Amino acid sequence: MQTNRRSTVMVADDYDEVRTILKSWLEQHSFRVVEAKSGKEAVEVAEREHPALILMDLAMPEIDGFGAAFLIRARKDLHDVPII
Repeated sequence: MQTNRRSTVMVADDYDEVRTILKSWLEQHSFRVVEAKSGKEAVEVAEREHPALILMDLAMPEIDGFGAAFLIRARKDLHDVPII
């Protein structure tokens, strides 16, 4: 992760409460947080924001977490981003 600016973490989960809790904790620890409410949105946000880390639920609408991870990994510029 970069040391000269805040690292971006993407939180992808279809439950607002989960995203809110994770976002709050991460921001308290100086991370910049971007959010996605579905697997499809997770792929779009990852392509746009190039996060340093992705925290992703497996059971989401449109595309599940496995499908979204597969699509994110297929991109050369995102293939090494950790996905948890």
